[in-house]
Amino acid sequence: VKQVVEEAVRIERERTNTGRFRYRTPYPREVEDVPFPANFKHPDFQKFNGEGSPEEHLMHFITSMGNFSTIPQYCLRLFGSSLTSKAFRWYSSLAPGSIRTWEEMQDAFMSNFFSSERDVSITELASVRQREGEPVEKFIDRWKTLGASCRQLPEEKEQVKMCLNSMETGIAFGLTS
Repeated sequence: VKQVVEEAVRIERERTNTGRFRYRTPYPREVEDVPFPANFKHPDFQKFNGEGSPEEHLMHFITSMGNFSTIPQYCLRLFGSSLTSKAFRWYSSLAPGSIRTWEEMQDAFMSNFFSSERDVSITELASVRQREGEPVEKFIDRWKTLGASCRQLPEEKEQVKMCLNSMETGIAFGLTS
């Protein structure tokens, strides 16, 4: 509640004498001096709401920026439009001029948001077992879903072996013979 009140007071202080809201960017004004080319099309960003993987969001953002991702001023200017909800509130609360570079923006973003997804180790994946009475298809789907969170998956042939070794003995034997 205290933060909401402080934020409302801050916003009110930034209003001009005419009573209109005056937004000031978290990056330096000089960033706005770099014009977008005439053929520039605003990318259609996947929105980040503060949940999920911030690393993944940055990769989506950079990918959506295409060739323009190499121009830090463009990244700074457009990053806010890739955020929504809690993430956009964080962005809007950054002090004017507090972020000087695209790298600083990425660092601030990564420091504020943490991944709600966890990494699965190969050991953990190898220890998954088919539950008693669990249909093979369900087990394979469960195993693959968990495997998708494993950053260092072995080659496909090894993955098949791991999955088969995790199945009930009779089923795995029937699939390999």
